[in-house]
This record gives sequence, structure tokens and C-alpha cells, in this order.
Amino acid sequence: MPDASPSLPAGLPPAITTLSALVALLPHGVVYYHPVYDDGGQVIDFRFAYLNSAAQRMLGVSQVPTRTYTEQFPASRTNGDLAFHLATYASDKPGHCELSYQIDGYDYSFRVEAQRVDELLLATLTDTTTPAHLPAEATLRETKTQAEQPPIAAAVVPSPTTEPSELNALKKELRLLKQELETREEQHMTEVQAAHAEAERERNVLQAVLAQAPVGIGVFQGEQQVVTAASDLLCAMWGYVPEQVIGQPLLVGVPELRGQGFTELMQEVARTGVPISGTEVPAELLVNGQVQTTYHNFVYQPFYDTDGKLLGVLNVSIDVTEQILVRQQLQAQERQTQLLNEELQAANEEIRANNDELTYTQIQLRQLNKDLEARVQTQMQDVLRAQSETEAQRQLLHDVLHQAPVAIAYLEGADYCIQIANPTVCELWARPESLLLGQPLLDALPELQGQGVDTLLDGVLHSGVPYEGTELPFRLLRHGQLETIYFNFVYQPQRTAQGQMNGVLVVAHDVTEQVRARQRLEAQERQTRQLNEELTTNNAKLEHTQAELRELNDQLETRVQERTQELAAATQRVTQEREGFYQILEQTPAAICILRGPEHRISYQNPTHIRMYGGRNSVGRPVVEGMADTEVHGYTAMLDTVYTTGETTYGYEVPYEVTEVEGGPASQAYFNSTFSAYRENGEIVGVSTFAYDVTEQVMARRQVQQLNENLQAINTELSLTNGQLTRTNVDLDNFIYSASHDLKAPISNIEGLLRLLREDLLPAAGQTDEDVTALLTRMQDAVERFKRTIEHLTDVSKLQLEFSRPAVSTDLAPVLEDVRQDLQPLLMESGGQLTVDVAACPTLVISEKNLRSILYNLISNALKYHYPDRVPRVHISCHTEGNRHVLRVQDNGLGLSEGQQAKLFGLFQRLHTHVEGTGVGLYMVKKMVENVGGVLSVESQVGEGSTFVASFPA
Repeated sequence: MPDASPSLPAGLPPAITTLSALVALLPHGVVYYHPVYDDGGQVIDFRFAYLNSAAQRMLGVSQVPTRTYTEQFPASRTNGDLAFHLATYASDKPGHCELSYQIDGYDYSFRVEAQRVDELLLATLTDTTTPAHLPAEATLRETKTQAEQPPIAAAVVPSPTTEPSELNALKKELRLLKQELETREEQHMTEVQAAHAEAERERNVLQAVLAQAPVGIGVFQGEQQVVTAASDLLCAMWGYVPEQVIGQPLLVGVPELRGQGFTELMQEVARTGVPISGTEVPAELLVNGQVQTTYHNFVYQPFYDTDGKLLGVLNVSIDVTEQILVRQQLQAQERQTQLLNEELQAANEEIRANNDELTYTQIQLRQLNKDLEARVQTQMQDVLRAQSETEAQRQLLHDVLHQAPVAIAYLEGADYCIQIANPTVCELWARPESLLLGQPLLDALPELQGQGVDTLLDGVLHSGVPYEGTELPFRLLRHGQLETIYFNFVYQPQRTAQGQMNGVLVVAHDVTEQVRARQRLEAQERQTRQLNEELTTNNAKLEHTQAELRELNDQLETRVQERTQELAAATQRVTQEREGFYQILEQTPAAICILRGPEHRISYQNPTHIRMYGGRNSVGRPVVEGMADTEVHGYTAMLDTVYTTGETTYGYEVPYEVTEVEGGPASQAYFNSTFSAYRENGEIVGVSTFAYDVTEQVMARRQVQQLNENLQAINTELSLTNGQLTRTNVDLDNFIYSASHDLKAPISNIEGLLRLLREDLLPAAGQTDEDVTALLTRMQDAVERFKRTIEHLTDVSKLQLEFSRPAVSTDLAPVLEDVRQDLQPLLMESGGQLTVDVAACPTLVISEKNLRSILYNLISNALKYHYPDRVPRVHISCHTEGNRHVLRVQDNGLGLSEGQQAKLFGLFQRLHTHVEGTGVGLYMVKKMVENVGGVLSVESQVGEGSTFVASFPA
């Protein structure tokens, strides 16, 4: 709160005139109250210290009521009004409330805002009631009636025939009249003195209002806009103290405003008498000693004395820099979020790629397992030794089959009896092997009835064409409950020696966890788009693997045929089996290692396992050789448990330190591993390990999780920011509505007063006076312009509501023809020519009302602002560019400079003053185009004409 009110400098009219006119411009009621104390020093009521004219009208009281607040409004004791004023005065903080009163038989509603100022209480009143009558007209009519009554003295003029007794009576009446006149003169003098005292008090109060108003207020006079009054808040907006600017021309006191166009606007207001307002207008001003861009909502209002003479220009300004910067930050955050969403799109693609990789790996294992019987080759010199070796290899194949992390089963015959079921498939089906082998599939798993499994198997068995299923759901009875399990699987038909189909090999992998994880990610898929580049290498590897698998499949078909021809050659068959087994172990992408003895020495490791250990062949060495001491203990204990108990151990996403080159740096990788007892002749002789690299899946999932966490934080912040922006927009809409609503009542009063003055109060002689008539006409025109401005404000507020409505398509040609008919008088008056070429764009995505408004504004402007020395020509065309419809309105009019083009679409911007307008039309045209996703621009050269280009989505 300022320490003192600013004084008004010399050069102004009397202070009471200036300040009273200033307050009269405010649409709100302003009231100052003195507190009323009881004997204990507590505030119990308030006395009226000052009321401006708006407050007097709203409350229906005189300028200084003699009664206290509660005496004037007894209901204030019970409706919370008095309690609000007492609490606000005691708290020393601003407060507001909504109140209702009945005044002169009418119900009124007010919004009251109050704050303690020194020892007084300052309150502002906003009338929120729609008035149902115009009391000003009734008051003027009553005043006119009283003015037309004859004066009192006319009743006491004696006639020539008056008798002496009558004369004495008349003299007595004259004495009484004289006494009455003297009494009235004394009362008049008393009232004059009281008025002077009241004027001085009102001056002090109004100076306090000027200093404490929540908006910047200033008064400028003369051609150089000398600052004759400025509130502390306005000076603070300029970056100066009042002593530095008051009494100085504006551009001398605030040199930063040079070249920014504000003084030119003030000159325009002083010249035309038409107020100019601006919304979110940028200005370069001092902020903390440095020139920065600030934003302001302002009104430049002509300022008159009681005789109607222009005193200067009144400026009411609000600094909205903080709101603009917040909105700009929100827009930047929205753009950043949009970029983030685009970058996160590929997350789901990564999951799909991982699933594809698993599917291809499973197919490879299926092919490799089937190829075991066809590819084992050996040269047997001793049949018994060869058979022993073959048996050992078959046992190893059996172990690999039963230890494989994929489900494998063989179904034979038309009823699909289960002949082979490895432990993985038994675990998936939740049945022991003893209840499965030899049983038809649908008898062993009755819950599969009706799920289409038999249909798929029939198709494979009858057609001989393998079937691959990806992420197919099946309902299985597990642990006493039906569960939905997702599988990637292959049904491979099997043939007899004669080529007859006799069974189906099933290779399946449980992908339930991946599917459910992806389903959770798909719920966020709209917000995640990234991680595509990291999978390029994997795609190349997978393509290479696919090529190998296709080659293996071709080889398998050939060898199956060879096997049917070579059944009689046992030695050759055994040799092929050994060779096939060796090739499988050597070429599989999984790391396979067989350890022997309690020391866990490596007896076999395939190339993938060798690469895991830096390319070092460690056959014959303990597997823990080279490991860190911290790793050896846990790893050895796990191997000992498997070796001792024979129980299989699984590891999921276990971290390992891997060296690509022996002696090179180690990197961390993640593996899914299986550790099983390796048996010979039923006895445990070692441990077999089976591991495959899942590092890329783990890292990708972690990155997705981190991105999701980051996105959630951004969305939370964006949600809060959007909420604040929504509230700001609602407050702005409410302000525009309230401003237009509050201005309608005063304008209606003024219009009624003008009508009453013209029709009833103005003498007949005055009605024929050209100066009086011209003055009344200008006043009526000013009222009409003000009403149009209010209507335009209302239209601007409605544009935001139209933004949320669904887009519709409108035929362009019929609307354009209607506009041509409406503008026919203007075309004839100006001699203008209008040509049309819009066949390429039959429809535009915009409402008919808005399209009509756009065309009407652009064409009428082209005709009104035509070049005076040539016939106006307007050409309208429309064509398609990509996925946009481009509408062009071209004229040969005055044209616009680059500086004018920069201001063209601003609210209340008028670039030519020789044609009447409000500066709202092109602003609304731009908003209508942008509300449907369009863009509006202008191409212009001074003296040659302008082309307005509106681009709409197709």
C-alpha cells in the first residue's frame, strides 16, 4: 500500500473536476466508510464517507447519507453483509462477497470487493442484476414537470382592483415570502460551504483511489502527451518512480516507448474522440533496470471537463506479462510433449520384434531337434562301439530335448495320441507325463474342447502344411483353475516312410508374460513412440537367422526323403544322426555347455558358449576358472546342488560379465538359463547348461519403463498447467462477458437520455439549430459505435466456444453467391467488379455462418479500401495444394506496408481512418480460420493491392 497519495500537478483543471470525471468513467461503484466504535473500542458499524455516482445509483442513497450502514440497510445484520465488512476491516486483507438487497421495491444483486485503507474501509460495487427499468428517464421527466410549474411569486402580484384589506394580506404574504427567501439563501450558502468541504474531502478520497487502484491509471495532455497524473502502479510498469515522469512529455519521461506507436494512438484518441483499447499488446519497457518485453491490456479514453471540452487522454492499463509468459511456456511444453510422443511410438514395435525373435528361435529349435535324427553321421568300424556311441548321443539328444526351455510334444494318429511330451510341455499343461503319454490330446486336456485346437490339427494333418500360431490364447486347467495362456507355436506334420501323414510335432513357447506386458504397454501406446534405431542390428541378425533356417528347412526336406530310402543302412543312419547332433550343438545361437564330475570341468562347449568367455576354449578346465571370487561361491553352490540332487535350476535375466575377446574389457549381459543333471546309464555324471542372451529385451524394457516414468511426470505437470490455463481462459471469458454486460446498462441509460433530450426536453428552437442537431447526431453515432464494440466483444468471446464444435463441410459456391447478392449495393456504388473461380474446391471444412462472415469481411474490405483512381476489381479463387484447400481473395486496392501487415490481424487495429470501422473484423476472420485448423495470411504491396490467403484442411 503506498505511503501517500500522488498530488495532481499544476496545469490541470480544478482537482475535483478532474478526479470526479475520472471516477465517473469507472463502471463500478466506489464507497469509503468510517468505522463506528462502541464504548469498548470495537467496530460495530460504518458511516458513509464518500460515494461516487455509480454507488449512489446502485444503493439508492444520497452523496453523503446521514444514517449508518446498518440503519440504511437493516438486513445487513442478518444476511452476512455487515459481518463481511467487519471481517475485512479487521483482517487488513482484500475480500469479496455476493450480496442481494431490495431497493425502491426492486431486487438487486451486487459483487462487493473491499480492503482496509489506513483507518477507512474502501469498497467497490459491481451490479450483477439485469435492470428492468431506466430510473434516469423517470427522474428527468419529473424534473421537467417541476421546471414547467410557475414560480411562487406569480401568485402574489396585485391587480389594479385590489382592496386595502387584500393589500395588507398581500403585504403580509410578501413579508413571509421575503423571510422564506432569506432562509433559503442562508440554506444555499450553508450548502455551498458544505459542498466545498465535501469537494475537498472527495478530492482526497479520489486521490487515494487513484493511488490504490489495482490497475495503472494515467492522464496525458497536449500534443506531446505530458504526464499530468500517473498512479504508482503505472509508473512501476514503466520502470520509473512518479517524480521522474510526472510533468514530463511521455516520450521524455519514458524514452523506451519511442517508436512503439503508443503516443500515436493517444493522438488518434484525442483527435477522433474514439476510445482505443488493446489486448496483450507487447511493449519494450524497463524491468529491474533492463529493457524487456512486457505485455499489457489497456484503454485510451478521451477525457472531458463538465462543459464537454477535451482535457486529455486517460490511460487505464493492466500488466498481463506473467499470464502471457505462462501461456508461452505452456505452448512450448505442449510442443515438447508432442515431440516426445512422436519419439515414443516405436516402443510397441520393439515388443513385437522381440516376440518375432522368440518365435524364430523356437522354430529353429524345432527344426534342429527334428534334424537330430537325420543329421547324425559316424563312421563305425566296430558295431558295438558305434552302437554305444550312438546310444550316448541319443541320450544326450534326449537330455537336450527334455531340458530345452520350449515345450515339445508329438501327437500321433487321427485322435492325436500324445507320444512325446517333454517336461516343459508337462509343466505348461500342469499334468505329469504319466497322465499324458498314450492319451488322445482332448481326453488328456478336456478344457481344450471348443477352442479350435482340433480344427487346426486337422488342417495340418490333412494338408501337410505346417501351421504357425503367434500369441494365440488358450484356456488351460492349471492348479485347479482355468487360466488364459498365450503361446507362440508351430504344428509340423510328420510323414511315414511311404509319405503318409501320421502325426503332428508341436513346438510351443509360453509368451503369456510378454503378451500381458505388451497389453499393458498398448494402453500407453498413444504416448510412446521411440526405440527403433536400437533394433536395427537385431533385424539384421534375425534376417540372417531366417536365411539359415530356410536353408535348414530345405535340407531337412531332402534328408527326410533320404531317410525313407536308407532305413536298411543302419551304419549310415547312425553316422548321419551323430553328424546332425553335432551340427545342432555347434550352430544353435544358445550357449550350451556340458560339465563333468564334481569339479564341474567342461567336457563340451559350443561356439556360442566359447564366445561368452572371450573366445577361450576351456574344455578340460573347471567352469569357474577365471571368475571373480564373489561369483565363484554362488555359482559353484548352485552347480553342486544340481549335481547332488538332480533337480533342474532355472535362471531368468541373470546378469553375467561377458568378454567378447580374451583379455578384453567385460560388459554386463543378461541370460535365461537352465541347469540340469547330465546322466549316463541313469547316474548323474555332470551338469548340462543351456542359456540364451536376453540382454536387448531387458535393456529395452528398462528404457520403456524409464520413458513411461518420464512421460507420466510430464503428463502430470502438463495436466496441472492445462488446468491453470483452462481457469485463465474461463476468467478471461467471464471478464469479457461481465464487461459487455456491465456496459450495456450505462449505454442504454445514455441512449434513453439522448432520446428524451431530443424528443421532450429540447425546445423547438433548439431542434432546428444545426449545431445542436449535429452535436446530438455525433453523440448518437458515438453510442452506436460503443454498442457495436460491445457486440464485437461478445462475438470474440463466442469464438472460443465454436472451437470445440465438430467440423462440418459447407458448399463454397452457394455461400459466395449469397454474399455477392448482399454486397450488390456496395458493388454498384463503387463500380466494382467481382470474378469467381472456385470450381476446384466445391466444399470447405467450416460452418456456413463462419464461411459467410469470412467472405463478407474480405470482399467488403476490398471494395471499401479501393484505390480512388481505378475501378475496384476483386478476384476470388480456390485450389488444392496437397491435403489443403487454398482460398484467395485478391484486390487492386490501396495495399499495405510491411509495418501495417504486422498489425493487420490485431484486435481493434485500424490502419485507415477514412472508412468507418472498429478494427475487429479481420481479427475475427483470423480466429474463425484458425479454429478449424486453417491458416490466414496476406500478401500486399502499397499502391498495387492485397491478396488474402486462407488455407483450410481438405
